[in-house]
Amino acid sequence: MAHVSSTAVKLSKMYNDPALQSAAVVADAARGRFILFSDLHRGQGDGADDYVLCEDAYVAALKRYADDGYTLIHLGDVEELWEVPERSWKRIFEVHARSYDVERALHAEGRYHRVFGNHDLPWTDAATVAKHLHPVFPGIAVHEVLTLPVVEDGVAQGRLYLFHGHQGELFSDELRSLARFFVFSLWASIQNVLAIRSTHYTPMFDLENDRDRSIYFDWAVTHGNFIAVSGHTHRPVCEQWDGVAHPQRIARHIAKLERRLRVARGDAQLASQIRVHLNLWKDRFARALVDDRAPQRFQPAFLNTGCCCFDEPIVSGIEIADGEIRLVRWIHAAGETTREVLRTMPLLSSLAATGRSVGPGFWTSRRLNVVIAD
Repeated sequence: MAHVSSTAVKLSKMYNDPALQSAAVVADAARGRFILFSDLHRGQGDGADDYVLCEDAYVAALKRYADDGYTLIHLGDVEELWEVPERSWKRIFEVHARSYDVERALHAEGRYHRVFGNHDLPWTDAATVAKHLHPVFPGIAVHEVLTLPVVEDGVAQGRLYLFHGHQGELFSDELRSLARFFVFSLWASIQNVLAIRSTHYTPMFDLENDRDRSIYFDWAVTHGNFIAVSGHTHRPVCEQWDGVAHPQRIARHIAKLERRLRVARGDAQLASQIRVHLNLWKDRFARALVDDRAPQRFQPAFLNTGCCCFDEPIVSGIEIADGEIRLVRWIHAAGETTREVLRTMPLLSSLAATGRSVGPGFWTSRRLNVVIAD
């Protein structure tokens, strides 16, 4: 019998930790303006620094957001601390002073928040943050998760849940010491010499990455009035109801759950858990199959910011503003940086479309056999 991914178990534990949640609430998403970026992987300006090609686009975009009243939220892997030794961390801030100057100004105005990722995991230690980050951002705290509540006319409508997305992954989390050793001792040197860029931009915004799909199909969908936003995979994601591709994907997933339910008939507890998960997906699927005269789009319960370290001068991110969630990219070419909206979804109706949620104890067992869709 296969086991549920440790990702769902870890994210559920994080989600249900009252102390973690109370310490990480940001402003009301329905009233503020936010830009979410992740995965800059800022290094020391050498051939291993994936951010170098994207800095012009990032700085131009961030200046525009600063002028327009946005709050910046970084979803992890802001600095590349796997490849750069601690003795050289100061050089990261010096080499990329243009970026940090804009971020420092936002921080001074209370418009800058951070979560950590696997590549900047040292920021989990308060003493390390005080030593290396506080000279740049005085008093800043780096969280594992941030929450954006959504309130309309004084009534809570749901929340956006922001984290990096490495939690529970084998090499990025559970075997991270081994992975970091490989990156630090071998990959950084190879990349520095050959100037290899590891992330290629692709104009695909659906759930094609197994990591993203496991978070969505396993975990995010089990929460009502809830949208999860992460980074980590470097792939922008905002999958929507789009003709036949998405409903077929969901139908295949429901069929898989039905097959696993039949296999699990002899185990009452396991069958009960699978049945709960199956009913959640049927509920979400039914919400999309409404009369064409009043269509309700099947909105995702999961989004991914993409990254700011593509192999061309492009950065992608998630805007939350003006009652909308927007997947955007900024392109720097011929000395100018332009913004393009890739996908848009309404904030309130998207939260309402997520349907029911399971109880806090649902993901305490690893025995639930949930497999991501094809």
